[in-house]
Amino acid sequence: MQIEVEQQEREKIKLIEELSLSFEKSLIEDKINLMLLYLNEKPATLIMLWHCFHKDEEEDPIWNQISQERDKLQKILKKLKFPYQIEKFRRELELSKQQKIVIGYNFFIGRDLEKLERLLEVRKSKDHKEIGLAFGYPQSACEAFVKEKLTIKDIFSKVISEEEKKRILKEKTFGFIFFRFSSNNWQEELNIVRRWQKLIKEKSPKLYEEVLKKKAKLIKWLKDN
Repeated sequence: MQIEVEQQEREKIKLIEELSLSFEKSLIEDKINLMLLYLNEKPATLIMLWHCFHKDEEEDPIWNQISQERDKLQKILKKLKFPYQIEKFRRELELSKQQKIVIGYNFFIGRDLEKLERLLEVRKSKDHKEIGLAFGYPQSACEAFVKEKLTIKDIFSKVISEEEKKRILKEKTFGFIFFRFSSNNWQEELNIVRRWQKLIKEKSPKLYEEVLKKKAKLIKWLKDN
């Protein structure tokens, strides 16, 4: 029985590790969030598949490719046994004096049905603090996101101590930070990220190495600045 459970876990972790989506612009963050969802560290997450079109969706063959990726992602989420809801969106924008259309799908994903319903509920309110909490970010960080308006780079350069900064770079923790720290509670928030980093390293060394590779340029920029 234990062997079967471990085999199922390896298969699900492999599904997340090998996730490949051409129309997802933040794939590495999505893979981490799915992994943390699976490891019971986060309650919900969001994956977006989208493309910027120069003409209407019905006339562009790329739309068919996005639809195929939508179907592919649905199959993976079903195998992972994550409840989800899909929302198609369409936005008209003016870029470089040209009218363009952004079309795609939002995948709202929960660890269980209750967590998914909570995310869908708070999303309607457009309350950024509550939405952040529904995604599993620390309360202090969610409050800071609304009040402080600091970017991750601002926190790193202006708030975090030099000693801690050196440790973050040495341990390569920065590659696993996907929310803004607060200026008053950043130590506790950083410890949460360290826990996530440790878990991913233990459960999925392959994803861990992929994160470090993808975030190498950002980490270098931080070292140089």
